[in-house]
Amino acid sequence: MIDSPFIAYVNQSAGLTAADCARIIAAIEAQDREDFAPAWGCAPCPPKLFDRIEDVPAGAALILFVAKSDVDGAAGYHTEQDSGRVSGIVAVDSLLAAGWSKFDGAQSISACASHEHCEARKDPFVNVWVDMPDGGQDSFEMCDRVQGQSYRKLSASVSDFLLPHAFDGAPPAGAKFDFLGVLRGPFDVDTANGGYASRRTSSGKTFSVGEMPAARRHPIGRTARRMGS
Repeated sequence: MIDSPFIAYVNQSAGLTAADCARIIAAIEAQDREDFAPAWGCAPCPPKLFDRIEDVPAGAALILFVAKSDVDGAAGYHTEQDSGRVSGIVAVDSLLAAGWSKFDGAQSISACASHEHCEARKDPFVNVWVDMPDGGQDSFEMCDRVQGQSYRKLSASVSDFLLPHAFDGAPPAGAKFDFLGVLRGPFDVDTANGGYASRRTSSGKTFSVGEMPAARRHPIGRTARRMGS
């Protein structure tokens, strides 16, 4: 669980106005407070917008809205810097040029930011694995398995996310595994809509279920770090 009482956001992209950022931040705050925190039984960790990186407290996790990712074709990624700070990016201008929306659907700036927010909440240091019934392990990622799914929160789309029973080898009857109810079982992956999972066998060999996005293959990305551990 992330230690910071909030996740800081800074806009470095010309593609988002101050009003756009406020709209995205409001949607993520509502999702965190009304959906994510109650589902996981944890305190809210709201997004908080800052004008400059220099204004962000040293211990706070940080997500940047940037013009272009340093990874071709990547919507965004999440990592841990050498300093220990949890950080992520959303490549706003590149995504808009590729036809993504600012606020509508799974391929939107708001849903991408929500994805990174949810994942920073539960496994900020990219090191948690969950035992599976077959003896292997599943990565403790909140959105990857359902990353093609989104829903509306206030006036912007946010990412679907996993629920606790998504990691439960013996879930009760009638259990839900993600917020939207897409998954059919505790370790299911919505591969038909772009979902994927990072896993490892009982012998420690890592592999992917579904196609891993370019952002996650990048050496400093969350999944590349995990798959190399």
